[in-house]
Amino acid sequence: MQAFVTAIWRATQWIRKHSPDEIYDAIEPYVGSTSRAANIIEITALQKVADYDATIDAAAFARGEKVWFREMTGIKPLTTGRPRQPRPSSRRRERRIRLERAEPVR
Repeated sequence: MQAFVTAIWRATQWIRKHSPDEIYDAIEPYVGSTSRAANIIEITALQKVADYDATIDAAAFARGEKVWFREMTGIKPLTTGRPRQPRPSSRRRERRIRLERAEPVR
């Protein structure tokens, strides 16, 4: 799941930094018979409304809940579980970073 989220984040940042023409050139093989002009209009419109920070506040989430978590979707409301403990490799990395940042003993 993290790989998917990271890929979406990177793609969003790439779209943010490139012109509609550059984006179209990258996706042209995948757009079928749609005209270049129509795609440029669509890309330009989407660039204006995209949320490049990927943030959602509590009020927006509450509005979305009404659509996402209803009987017809079959999606259960999110629950918060216990926080996970970092994996051992993460703890070692965190310790190494702390040690690297520490001032040398004199």
